[in-house]
Amino acid sequence: MKSLLIFSLLSFTLYASEINTSLLKVHATLFPKTVLMDYNFKKKLYNNKLVLALIYEEHDKASALLLKKKIEAKYQHNIYDISLKIILSSYKKSIKTGLKASSYYLFPSSKKHIKSLVTLATQNSSMTFTYRNEDLQYGAMISTEISTRVKPVINIDALKRDAISLRPILLKISEIYYQGNSINILEYNDKFKLYYV
Repeated sequence: MKSLLIFSLLSFTLYASEINTSLLKVHATLFPKTVLMDYNFKKKLYNNKLVLALIYEEHDKASALLLKKKIEAKYQHNIYDISLKIILSSYKKSIKTGLKASSYYLFPSSKKHIKSLVTLATQNSSMTFTYRNEDLQYGAMISTEISTRVKPVINIDALKRDAISLRPILLKISEIYYQGNSINILEYNDKFKLYYV
């Protein structure tokens, strides 16, 4: 019995993610604003509300709730006179029900779950913002790079795939993830003219 308990705790520890609360504070500010950088964000409102879905594995539910509270504290249920609705949902439930949202925030999960949520977001013409940069390789759209300052990292292939056109201000301050590489948009401006309006 003791060895079963130890095995269970070890398994949970191996698969539990380490969520940085300071990074969640940064994401609470950036995540809602990135949705508004899409030129067509008004078409992605549900009942005139910006619906933000926080998608998590069960072991990250407390972190998802914390992110929700941080977003609510920052924006007081609206951003630039647009009402916010924040939904907490597990990966399994979101995939099973086809959860619709203006944008999805993806907590760490398996490659399969990330890809399933990216597919769901594509079907809904919605953006995906991910906690981990490495999830960009699975088709997620936006993450962040933290070094001496915070920089959004944008998956240019995902923008092309979903025909999303972002405002230039976001592109100018971001690193661009392009076919597995991170590049500076100012150095490769001619490749991405499609996204400058």
